[in-house]
Amino acid sequence: MTSAPIRRVELARCRPAAAPETIDPAQVLEHSLRHLAWLATDDDGVRAELPVEWLRALEAYAPQHFCGFA
Repeated sequence: MTSAPIRRVELARCRPAAAPETIDPAQVLEHSLRHLAWLATDDDGVRAELPVEWLRALEAYAPQHFCGFA
């Protein structure tokens, strides 16, 4: 597997009754990192397992509603 730098991207957005037309792999990674960042702040078990370097890196990620609505 080749390595590639992680870059910030906009999340794939959808409409209330339809999925996004396209989803880039970088958007999946962005969504995953936002979710992990949320778990790192909300779940003591996850936070305890992550090295401090990961916790620092995840501070730049904030969860958002995936489809842009609550």
